[in-house]
Amino acid sequence: MKLVNLGIAALSLVVVGCALYWESRQMSSPGALHPSHALVTVLQGPDGCAECHGTAPLSMDGACVVCHETIGAQIENDIGVHGILGATQDARCVACHFEHTGGSVALVSEQTFSLIGVHNIAEYAHEHVGGFELEGVHQTLDCEACHDDAHNYSLLEGERRYLGLSQACVSCHEDPHDNEYGSTCVRCHGQDDPFDTVASFEHDLRFPLADSHAGHACRDCHDGERIGIEDEESREQLMVRACSACHESPHREGFIQLVGARIGIGIHEQTCGECHSPAHESFGYPDAEMGIDEHALTGFPLVPPHESLECVQCHGGED
Repeated sequence: MKLVNLGIAALSLVVVGCALYWESRQMSSPGALHPSHALVTVLQGPDGCAECHGTAPLSMDGACVVCHETIGAQIENDIGVHGILGATQDARCVACHFEHTGGSVALVSEQTFSLIGVHNIAEYAHEHVGGFELEGVHQTLDCEACHDDAHNYSLLEGERRYLGLSQACVSCHEDPHDNEYGSTCVRCHGQDDPFDTVASFEHDLRFPLADSHAGHACRDCHDGERIGIEDEESREQLMVRACSACHESPHREGFIQLVGARIGIGIHEQTCGECHSPAHESFGYPDAEMGIDEHALTGFPLVPPHESLECVQCHGGED
């Protein structure tokens, strides 16, 4: 009886051994994982296969986005590089990313980009990246200028090659305005010139920055004032600067009011332009161009013989 039991036990061991051998042969990898995946803890060992290949009802592509959540979000929301692929055979991960080569084939290569229509990575202008298409000087940057790991051979667990960066200007550029002027820096600074210029900024047409008003820093007039650049309605509600906000007037209030009444301007602080042009470097004499009608409002009409006199003949070098 003991011999029979021993025989059954031995036979069982042989059967189990054969089954294990067969299963190991079926689960054998066609090649080593890429180093980026080989370093991931949950993918190591025989149980790691299911993490990538999935188990019913989870497909292999479904298993991929369990780890690569940001890519899964692109696919679900039809955004970014992966979002444009759609639910087609070409959208399968293995169509662009080759595994089990031990790293002899890059996970993200020129061929990967070519499959989405980008045949020169150096000239890729982010056509698929909504909200941050590369323009101006950004087109001249190497990928590594923003994506530190863009061309690294392998990545450590948690590192990303391209995704995960903020598209906010302040993520790369210091904001000297402390967000006073909003976060859409490109509206004033553009993408072609250094950020210490305001190459794309056009001042409100109600107050063109020309001649003597040109060349000033925004804070010269708007110190501590939030302009609300991102808010069109707020910008429309801004009051036009009166000349008196920056220039001290030597005139009597009554004279300024009379000038305003003559030319039909109710806000008399805005009448200065009748005699003082922003083309002049100084609002004082000798640049002022007061006409005979305006001079009469001072209480001294230029009647004969005074109508033909030059200002300097009476006023000398007064400001």
